[in-house]
Amino acid sequence: MKDDAIWQAFASTGDPLYYLLYKTAEEREKKKKKRAAPGSAPRPAD
Repeated sequence: MKDDAIWQAFASTGDPLYYLLYKTAEEREKKKKKRAAPGSAPRPAD
């Protein structure tokens, strides 16, 4: 599956807290990538 440390901790323990941490980090990463996508920011006025 995933190579992330949080995901490995979830896989080995089954603790739902690790799953929630992983999903939160994943969502933040998606938002960060979405904001940093080329063309997503308006051009500065000349």
